[in-house]
Amino acid sequence: MVRLVATVAVAGAAVAVALPGGPVRPVRPDLSMLAGAAVLAVVAVLTYVDRASARVAAAALATVALGWSGYLVFSDLSSGLPGPSTAVLAVAALAAAAGTVADALRPVRLSFAAPLIVVLTAVAVAAGLLAPRLPVRASETEAVDPPALAREPGEQRWSWRTPDAVLGVVAAGAGVVVAVEGGELTALDGSSGAVRWRYARPGSVVGALSSTPDRTAVAATFLPGGRTTGVALLVVLDAITGSVHRESIVDSLRTLSPTNTALPDRGTENRVRATDLRTGDPLWTWSPPQGCELPPTLPPAGVDVVLAPLRCATHTRLVALDDRTGTPRWESPSDPEMTVNPDGTLLTTRDVVLHTRDGSELTRVDRRIDVTAGTHPLLTGAATDEIGPEVVDPTTGDRTELPRITCDHPRADTTTASAYLRLCDEDAQATLTWQNTTGDSQVSRTPLDWGPSTSPTARMLGGRVHALILPSPGAIVVARAGDLTVTGYPD
Repeated sequence: MVRLVATVAVAGAAVAVALPGGPVRPVRPDLSMLAGAAVLAVVAVLTYVDRASARVAAAALATVALGWSGYLVFSDLSSGLPGPSTAVLAVAALAAAAGTVADALRPVRLSFAAPLIVVLTAVAVAAGLLAPRLPVRASETEAVDPPALAREPGEQRWSWRTPDAVLGVVAAGAGVVVAVEGGELTALDGSSGAVRWRYARPGSVVGALSSTPDRTAVAATFLPGGRTTGVALLVVLDAITGSVHRESIVDSLRTLSPTNTALPDRGTENRVRATDLRTGDPLWTWSPPQGCELPPTLPPAGVDVVLAPLRCATHTRLVALDDRTGTPRWESPSDPEMTVNPDGTLLTTRDVVLHTRDGSELTRVDRRIDVTAGTHPLLTGAATDEIGPEVVDPTTGDRTELPRITCDHPRADTTTASAYLRLCDEDAQATLTWQNTTGDSQVSRTPLDWGPSTSPTARMLGGRVHALILPSPGAIVVARAGDLTVTGYPD
């Protein structure tokens, strides 16, 4: 009867190989699963050899298969994102081990084999159905044409309140996508502040959030149990509808720097790997020249180029890689303070503003001038008590000098196609201030009903800013890390 037990175990292993592996094992068939199933197949063959040595070998191999499948179950459970396949393989290996070990000690009879098969089959089914996995709550909505990117705050405003603290906000889809504690993303309509869709992984925290330069997709990582090591679930969503493009496992400590169609990954090795943003299909791998090192994380990408800063023995440089092929497209001296504007078309350093598509120069910048990225590059370091900052036209490179305005305790700034916006004053009396950059430089102000910050040391995802002004489809949006409110000003 041990032959029947072993044969049923092989059938169970075959089922396990065919079952979904969950985000932790997205590729089917999985080689680790195939290895376990192959050992069980050898065990089944050995049960048909009528020798004592064959029985001992079958028992030994079945025990090895049980240990291997147990390791696979442990690693899947540790990720927090297991599928049912490894649990079913483990039950099959347990059946084979129980049957062959018992047979090596004494022949297995039907009275032992039949109940064993029934019980373990039931356990296998339960294991496949009840394998713990990170839960998901999601809602989707219909596709719409997103409103244009807001240029200036309007007279009306909306506020969206959340029971959990704000972790990050990006402009995407028809407005903004907000990450909050508790592992949840919420898409808000820019024109009204209404919720368009949600995606939540309860029991996790959002580790990173980014949108594509064209704002059609958002990518986020979810850390099971709030861990900062191990693996994370990467999710790519349609920014308009909230539908899921892709779910896969990645290293948890990472930034997300998508182009419009690709997602590069620095990983733990000194090379860049890129996958298709929406399908996860591998695209290319690029390694820097010998003697050059990549930084631990990649900077924001351009529309269709991946930016790879290199630190070499005698110099630093920036290599722009085609996002579909990995072929170097252009090179430039590297600058740790470089910024990329939100639509991914311009790269600004302390020396020069470049077009990301080909590395061509838009305008030169005095090294003494600090640069802020916005829709239009902003040169702030030249400002004095009498002279304000300069705004660079992204098409011609022409500069417009703005009158200096008072802004006590500046918190954040950005630019749109027609305005320079700043958050000013103390948190409890914060003011949104903006001045026109295309006409008479008129200055406007509106108070923000923020009150004292509940988390003054909190930083938005990415770790650089406490508060932000976000030109978004339909509205200028302001938010502060750790707060429970996001405010929008439709234009």
